[in-house]
Amino acid sequence: MTTAVATRPALAGQRAPARRSPAPQRLPARPAHLWLVAPASRRDRRRRRHLIFGITVTVLAVLAAVVFHALLAQSQIAIDQLDGRITQAQRTYEQVRLEHAQLEAPARIVARAAALGLVNPSSPPTAVPGTSGSGTSGAGTSSASGSAGTDGWSAVKPVLGEGS
Repeated sequence: MTTAVATRPALAGQRAPARRSPAPQRLPARPAHLWLVAPASRRDRRRRRHLIFGITVTVLAVLAAVVFHALLAQSQIAIDQLDGRITQAQRTYEQVRLEHAQLEAPARIVARAAALGLVNPSSPPTAVPGTSGSGTSGAGTSSASGSAGTDGWSAVKPVLGEGS
């Protein structure tokens, strides 16, 4: 047994009638505290992107400020250390200057000379002109007793040599 299916002949250029969509179903009543959310519009997406960009820029700016502040604090620590070293060097310099001034004081030199057994001359030393024919002036000085003679010169001359 064969069954024949009756088909309508298709008419050329005619469209088949549109099928009707099923009748819309009635949604149950929604609770009052729930809201229906519409799909995000292009404007909402753009706002979201701008908000994320703004937050990112703000975070990066704050991070840059923190890094700059850290570098500034490190530099300040280095400056403080150098300032301390400069202050210490100035103190050392002043201390050495004071010691130098104390060591070259005439009263100290006289006291040290007396401690070494040197005596203060009664008259200042006098330059004695040379007696040789070389034309140079001699550099003889008075003896420790203060006499201006050439007693030691004749004894020293042979040791120095003829040309001196």
